[in-house]
Amino acid sequence: MTILNTASDGLFNVLIVLHRTLATHGPMDKDRLIRLCSPAESPNKDQVGQTLRRWTQLGLFRAMENDKLTLDKLDKNPEQLPAICRRLLFSDENNERFWDNEGARAADFTRALAFILAQDIYVNEFSTHREVQVLEQDQFRDEARRLLQNDTRWNGLRFWGDYLGFFWEDQRRWPDPTAAIREELPEIFGKQNELPAQDFITRLGERLPVLDGGRYRLEVEAALEPAEWQPPTRPDLLSTSLSRALWRLSRSGGPLRLEKRADAGDGRTLQRAGGRDWQTFTHVLLAQGV
Repeated sequence: MTILNTASDGLFNVLIVLHRTLATHGPMDKDRLIRLCSPAESPNKDQVGQTLRRWTQLGLFRAMENDKLTLDKLDKNPEQLPAICRRLLFSDENNERFWDNEGARAADFTRALAFILAQDIYVNEFSTHREVQVLEQDQFRDEARRLLQNDTRWNGLRFWGDYLGFFWEDQRRWPDPTAAIREELPEIFGKQNELPAQDFITRLGERLPVLDGGRYRLEVEAALEPAEWQPPTRPDLLSTSLSRALWRLSRSGGPLRLEKRADAGDGRTLQRAGGRDWQTFTHVLLAQGV
């Protein structure tokens, strides 16, 4: 198990402190870093060392020749830490043993997140592990591939999913990648300010491969029981979780604008509750200043 076990593999609030300390003060010995980041009186002192160990394994903290820990130049901005974490968690290196239960680095988190984001968010509930467990039992007949088999894993997914921008809570908990997508928009668009719908969805799946069309999402979907899991009914129809996120991002004042042009090629369609069409678009435009 990797970051899903928060009791032994760390917390994001501890990671924030470790990262900011190293980014501010530069390379330092592991023991000194732990001392600086540990509360004077706390029952959870071990969390600092556990978080440091896990994220060293995942590649955020790197050992120098003198055994001091450091950050790569591109990983030093504290404001970018969620995006840095997503990049590391979704890297090929940390997902090589994708279906293994042991030694998989980030794959258990990646699989679980892809599974949740593939569900119909309007039909299913995601407030408790019991509700999610029923989905797993129905859709994964192979017990070895079930992902969230206890409260520990489910709570870990919620904890990190919130921080990394894949859940939203307003009266109920939604699998909703709005925040993660918003933070990735500059990388998705690059120097362009508009993209055809197909190119936008492809680039989005490359940056966040647990979303529609992403390599990890496709791997998980291929393992689901067809009789128990209903994919979008048409190739152009997006999942409900991605649809809701793009709708939120394209509302008045949001960073995106979805346009449907009569002379354009393939479009994509947002899916609302009940599998109904919500909005079809052929181009995605980025607001100035994003």
